[in-house]
Amino acid sequence: MKKGKKKKTKKYVLTLIATVLFIAYSVWALLDGNDVGGVLGIGTALLLVVSFVYNWKVDREDEEKRQELEAKAPQIPQDLPDEVRAMKAKGQDIQAIKLVRELTGMSLYDAKNFVDNIDG
Repeated sequence: MKKGKKKKTKKYVLTLIATVLFIAYSVWALLDGNDVGGVLGIGTALLLVVSFVYNWKVDREDEEKRQELEAKAPQIPQDLPDEVRAMKAKGQDIQAIKLVRELTGMSLYDAKNFVDNIDG
């Protein structure tokens, strides 16, 4: 299981436990004749359920956006870093940037960073 997924699951479990505890408190308060405590407990439990649903929806949307960005990410051919290193060694940084942009579709900024960060 991925680390991020574990954290999200933990967040959901804590919300679920808190909801169950507030419902239990509400039932106990209502049975004890404490109408205010019961109503407040039920209201809090409802807020926790709404919070859970909202967070779950936001997490799903974030995951979908992440997957969409990964799908759009430029694919770097395996031999490209070697070609870029060779071009940098010859002092052809601009040509290396052009090559990276042509083969990957990267922006000028990203291609320049790619070329600059390749150990030459």
